[in-house]
Amino acid sequence: MADQEAAEVAAMPQEEEDNQQRHQHLGQAFVNIIGLTAGQSARMTNNGIDVIEDFTVIDEDTMLEIFPTTGNNALGAMQKMRLKALHRWTMQKAQELDDIQEMDVREFTADVCHKI
Repeated sequence: MADQEAAEVAAMPQEEEDNQQRHQHLGQAFVNIIGLTAGQSARMTNNGIDVIEDFTVIDEDTMLEIFPTTGNNALGAMQKMRLKALHRWTMQKAQELDDIQEMDVREFTADVCHKI
């Protein structure tokens, strides 16, 4: 039993590191593919969307409600369309995978975004 507990404790830092990388990859997708500013990307994170699986538990309208309709943090039409494409891609991937933890946002490229 002690060996199992030791293995679980040893795995925790790796899990935290994996989550940080996954968070970073999502932030990069927000900025590089969706076209969000760093502030808008942070707004997503501050509202609890910090790993790709979070897209499987919200709907498109809720996702877009994070942003005001006017002002510096408002989204443009292209950003909204790309966020919706990311949401649809995430939902498709969730149906294909046995474990949504295996979802890798780096597979969501600009080409994939434009095809959805």
